[in-house]
Amino acid sequence: ENDIDEMLKKAVDLANQARLSGRSSQHQLLQPQLQNSNQSRFVMASAGCYGAVLADGSEYTGNYNLSIQQLIAFHKRRIQVFSKLEIDGIAFETIPSLEEVKAVVQLIKELVNRGECKGFIWLSLACQDSNTLNDGTSLDVVLQAVNEMDPDGHFVHGIGVNCCKVKYIHELAANIARKEI
Repeated sequence: ENDIDEMLKKAVDLANQARLSGRSSQHQLLQPQLQNSNQSRFVMASAGCYGAVLADGSEYTGNYNLSIQQLIAFHKRRIQVFSKLEIDGIAFETIPSLEEVKAVVQLIKELVNRGECKGFIWLSLACQDSNTLNDGTSLDVVLQAVNEMDPDGHFVHGIGVNCCKVKYIHELAANIARKEI
């Protein structure tokens, strides 16, 4: 675990160095887009789903046979490591199940309220089609659960998708945008 912590710290240090050096030497292809922009560069930590650690294919299904409390324990350690680093937020990526969404949101609420987590937080969902998470849960049910757990958007600042077929992206984005969360 200490080796992983050191690798995370080194990666964040490198990203912050790149952020600082990028301000003075922007790639010339980006110059027109950034010239009139006040867009800042951000360093985000990326937290994958529990199944990615198992490397047994469960990251595609969300079938972990774990309780929400066990999922919270898994994500908590990484967030505690991230909170000691100079980052602007955390992206929880490739979340394939409603249970893991609930675990992440519950944990974020607890840690933010205790001052142990700060910055932008977003969830990126892994979907099997334009309306369904990989575990079979309706996107509507997932968005409703997030809204019930965080009705004012104080904890989750964005929701998106990744690791899904390109043909579903437009409709997924439209479905997410239609929800008032």
